[in-house]
Amino acid sequence: MTKEEKKEFRKFAKEYYQDYLQDTDVYNKNLGKIMFTAKGAKETISKNPNMSKDFPLLRNDVKNAKYISANELYKQRKDKYKKFYTFEGENKIYIIAEDENGYKFYLSKDRAKEN
Repeated sequence: MTKEEKKEFRKFAKEYYQDYLQDTDVYNKNLGKIMFTAKGAKETISKNPNMSKDFPLLRNDVKNAKYISANELYKQRKDKYKKFYTFEGENKIYIIAEDENGYKFYLSKDRAKEN
């Protein structure tokens, strides 16, 4: 993929997320309400743009994802996140962040599941 193609791919991925996921939420039976925000798109697209290919499946996968672990922070962060959860979906491992008010946000896809 050329540099220009990568740029276009990222642009389309961001637009898709904004149009279909951003400012929506899903209910996960293990964690409750999980919101999709602009930061989730930014984190996923910047870390590994190829993972954004699964954006059409993201809502359903996060909704049905299974809890793996939680990590409490040892110091306060500027973004006000206090805990990170790891969940395993059908296609990916997901990172869900919880802020100081208890709100939970899709943050990124951590990596593809290893078979």
